[in-house]
Amino acid sequence: MKKGKKILCLALVFVLVLSLSACGGGEQTSAPGGESEESYVLKFSANDPAGSLYDEMVIQPLQQKLQEKSGGRLTLEIYYSSSLAKQGEVLQSIKNGTVDMGVDILTMNPGQYPYTELLGTPGINLGDAEAFTLTTLEYAKAFPEKGLEDFVVIARFSSGAFGILSADKPITKVSDLKGMSLRSSPNFIPWWSAMGASPTFIPMGDIYESLKLSVIKGAHTTVSGIYAFKLQEVADYYTPLTMCGGDQVIAMSRPLYDSMPADLQQVIDEVCEEMPLIGIDFVKAAEADTMNNIKKSNPNFQFVELEDVQGFVDAAIPLLEEKAEELNSKGLEGTAALEWLKGRAIE
Repeated sequence: MKKGKKILCLALVFVLVLSLSACGGGEQTSAPGGESEESYVLKFSANDPAGSLYDEMVIQPLQQKLQEKSGGRLTLEIYYSSSLAKQGEVLQSIKNGTVDMGVDILTMNPGQYPYTELLGTPGINLGDAEAFTLTTLEYAKAFPEKGLEDFVVIARFSSGAFGILSADKPITKVSDLKGMSLRSSPNFIPWWSAMGASPTFIPMGDIYESLKLSVIKGAHTTVSGIYAFKLQEVADYYTPLTMCGGDQVIAMSRPLYDSMPADLQQVIDEVCEEMPLIGIDFVKAAEADTMNNIKKSNPNFQFVELEDVQGFVDAAIPLLEEKAEELNSKGLEGTAALEWLKGRAIE
């Protein structure tokens, strides 16, 4: 009788162990063939607000593709408006593990991505969003960045047309910039300084209040960024610039990717192939919609034509040459990369 009770107790313990094993946080399930299937909820850092066009046309399609292709095993936990990591700090946050995937600008990480810094230096017109994106992808293959080995680049595409947003006066020539306090991303600061402005870096989410409080009088930003952050409410003029461009990346932790099962890695690889076109479509739609929406929101808003194009280019040329020499001094192909870019410039 005692032997029977002992066997019964062992059986109950065995069942309890199995029950506890099956309640491991929902991260691991059993496939029909007996293989383990892991699922992942990825912390995603977004710069734009929820419900923005970027959210609707880039982040949500990315979320949908990951979920559908993985059978629900890959999903995003999205943190909007830089609430998880600030713009320019996302890549470092991915490296230290507080972010799994997110949107960032490579040129906001000075010294880490030198070939990209050359690409982001003003002075060369590489065309519209589609042309700029395709050229960037070719450039990345011709001159790969060693620093990107820590990441899987999910998407890389043009940020769209850049320009100068001004609160008080239209900017049509270099002399209009003298003494003007304005927001700039780090890679463009030397350019604005060379033209007599007083540039400083401010994250996109902080530009509105800075303009409203007259901390700055202008901002270097994309067309789509104006409406996404409602900047037309605190500024009346925008001058598109053709001699500068920029690209952004959606990046993921390489160690996290490497730890995933092969089938989920394949899902991510497939999504990587599809995302650049989604990015191009977003930029085109954003620029078209933005111009209409800005005028509806602020009837006094004006899109201004630049009169002194050559003055802006002349200020940029020494910076391009200096950046190329800087790459050469590091044992990189700075001169070759600059000539490569010049060969694809649009007159």
